[in-house]
Amino acid sequence: MNDALSYSERLKALGRPKPTSPEAPMEEGAGEGEYQAFGFGRVGNKPQISVTFRLINAKGYNFAYSHYYGIVDDHPNVSFTVEFTRHLVMIEGRNLEMLHRLLCDHKVREVRQVDGLEAKVLPEEVPVVTKLEVRIKTAEEQF
Repeated sequence: MNDALSYSERLKALGRPKPTSPEAPMEEGAGEGEYQAFGFGRVGNKPQISVTFRLINAKGYNFAYSHYYGIVDDHPNVSFTVEFTRHLVMIEGRNLEMLHRLLCDHKVREVRQVDGLEAKVLPEEVPVVTKLEVRIKTAEEQF
Protein backbone atom coordinates (compact mmCIF):
# COMPACT_ATOMS: atom_id res chain seq x y z
CA MET A 1 0.00 0.00 0.00
CA ASN A 2 1.32 3.44 -0.92
CA ASP A 3 1.14 5.97 1.95
CA ALA A 4 2.02 8.93 -0.25
CA LEU A 5 -0.91 11.27 -0.82
CA SER A 6 -1.40 13.22 -3.99
CA TYR A 7 -1.12 17.02 -3.86
CA SER A 8 -4.90 17.48 -3.97
CA GLU A 9 -5.55 14.82 -1.29
CA ARG A 10 -2.98 16.41 0.99
CA LEU A 11 -4.43 19.89 0.41
CA LYS A 12 -7.91 18.63 1.33
CA ALA A 13 -6.58 16.98 4.50
CA LEU A 14 -4.77 20.15 5.55
CA GLY A 15 -7.86 22.27 4.89
CA ARG A 16 -10.03 20.37 7.36
CA PRO A 17 -10.80 22.33 10.53
CA LYS A 18 -8.67 21.58 13.57
CA PRO A 19 -10.25 20.95 16.98
CA THR A 20 -8.27 23.77 18.69
CA SER A 21 -7.57 27.38 17.79
CA PRO A 22 -4.38 27.90 15.73
CA GLU A 23 -3.96 31.44 17.11
CA ALA A 24 -2.82 30.25 20.53
CA PRO A 25 0.93 29.56 20.82
CA MET A 26 1.90 25.94 21.39
CA GLU A 27 1.91 25.19 25.09
CA GLU A 28 2.58 22.11 27.15
CA GLY A 29 0.30 19.30 26.05
CA ALA A 30 -0.51 20.76 22.62
CA GLY A 31 -1.41 18.14 20.02
CA GLU A 32 1.40 16.77 17.90
CA GLY A 33 -0.50 17.05 14.62
CA GLU A 34 -1.34 20.74 14.99
CA TYR A 35 1.09 23.31 13.61
CA GLN A 36 2.12 26.12 15.91
CA ALA A 37 4.96 28.44 14.85
CA PHE A 38 6.35 28.68 18.37
CA GLY A 39 5.69 27.50 21.87
CA PHE A 40 6.62 28.24 25.43
CA GLY A 41 6.38 25.98 28.45
CA ARG A 42 6.90 28.02 31.60
CA VAL A 43 4.14 30.12 33.02
CA GLY A 44 5.06 33.37 34.73
CA ASN A 45 7.98 35.70 34.30
CA LYS A 46 10.83 33.18 34.38
CA PRO A 47 12.86 32.85 31.16
CA GLN A 48 13.47 29.60 29.33
CA ILE A 49 16.84 27.87 29.66
CA SER A 50 17.09 26.95 25.98
CA VAL A 51 15.30 27.16 22.65
CA THR A 52 14.87 24.45 20.01
CA PHE A 53 14.58 25.26 16.30
CA ARG A 54 12.75 22.37 14.59
CA LEU A 55 13.01 21.98 10.79
CA ILE A 56 10.37 20.43 8.52
CA ASN A 57 12.20 17.09 8.57
CA ALA A 58 11.91 17.10 12.43
CA LYS A 59 15.65 17.73 12.89
CA GLY A 60 16.11 20.01 15.87
CA TYR A 61 18.81 22.43 16.96
CA ASN A 62 18.80 23.32 20.65
CA PHE A 63 20.66 26.39 21.89
CA ALA A 64 21.04 27.66 25.45
CA TYR A 65 19.89 31.22 25.92
CA SER A 66 23.21 31.78 27.74
CA HIS A 67 24.79 31.70 24.23
CA TYR A 68 22.24 34.13 22.79
CA TYR A 69 23.73 37.43 21.55
CA GLY A 70 20.77 39.16 19.97
CA ILE A 71 18.50 39.53 16.96
CA VAL A 72 19.22 41.33 13.70
CA ASP A 73 16.18 42.39 11.70
CA ASP A 74 14.91 44.78 9.05
CA HIS A 75 11.27 43.84 9.42
CA PRO A 76 10.61 41.59 12.45
CA ASN A 77 7.13 40.65 11.26
CA VAL A 78 8.58 38.92 8.17
CA SER A 79 12.19 37.87 8.83
CA PHE A 80 15.03 38.16 11.30
CA THR A 81 18.27 36.47 12.32
CA VAL A 82 18.93 35.15 15.82
CA GLU A 83 22.60 35.26 16.77
CA PHE A 84 24.19 32.80 19.17
CA THR A 85 27.86 32.42 20.11
CA ARG A 86 28.79 30.19 17.16
CA HIS A 87 25.55 29.93 15.17
CA LEU A 88 23.11 32.08 13.19
CA VAL A 89 19.45 31.12 12.84
CA MET A 90 17.59 32.78 9.95
CA ILE A 91 13.80 32.84 10.36
CA GLU A 92 11.32 33.88 7.67
CA GLY A 93 7.53 33.73 7.56
CA ARG A 94 4.57 35.91 8.38
CA ASN A 95 3.15 37.49 11.55
CA LEU A 96 6.41 36.88 13.41
CA GLU A 97 6.47 40.02 15.56
CA MET A 98 5.34 38.19 18.72
CA LEU A 99 7.91 35.44 18.14
CA HIS A 100 10.58 38.16 17.74
CA ARG A 101 9.56 39.82 21.01
CA LEU A 102 9.38 36.55 22.96
CA LEU A 103 12.79 35.41 21.68
CA CYS A 104 14.24 38.74 22.87
CA ASP A 105 12.74 38.04 26.31
CA HIS A 106 14.05 34.41 26.39
CA LYS A 107 10.48 33.07 26.60
CA VAL A 108 10.34 30.73 23.56
CA ARG A 109 10.85 27.01 24.11
CA GLU A 110 10.50 25.83 20.50
CA VAL A 111 10.22 27.31 17.00
CA ARG A 112 8.79 25.04 14.29
CA GLN A 113 9.01 25.37 10.52
CA VAL A 114 6.08 24.40 8.31
CA ASP A 115 6.12 23.30 4.69
CA GLY A 116 4.86 25.66 2.00
CA LEU A 117 1.66 23.75 1.30
CA GLU A 118 0.47 23.77 4.90
CA ALA A 119 1.43 27.46 5.21
CA LYS A 120 -0.96 28.26 2.35
CA VAL A 121 -3.97 26.73 4.07
CA LEU A 122 -3.36 28.32 7.48
CA PRO A 123 -5.30 31.54 8.14
CA GLU A 124 -3.46 34.77 7.25
CA GLU A 125 -3.44 36.02 10.86
CA VAL A 126 -1.65 32.91 12.22
CA PRO A 127 2.13 33.18 12.81
CA VAL A 128 3.91 30.92 10.32
CA VAL A 129 7.61 30.07 9.99
CA THR A 130 8.22 29.12 6.35
CA LYS A 131 12.03 29.20 6.33
CA LEU A 132 14.32 28.18 9.15
CA GLU A 133 18.04 27.96 8.45
CA VAL A 134 20.67 27.17 11.09
CA ARG A 135 24.33 27.60 10.21
CA ILE A 136 27.70 27.97 11.91
CA LYS A 137 29.17 31.47 11.79
CA THR A 138 32.14 32.09 9.53
CA ALA A 139 35.41 33.23 11.11
CA GLU A 140 34.66 36.85 10.15
CA GLU A 141 31.18 36.72 11.69
CA GLN A 142 32.51 35.46 15.03
CA PHE A 143 34.41 38.67 15.73
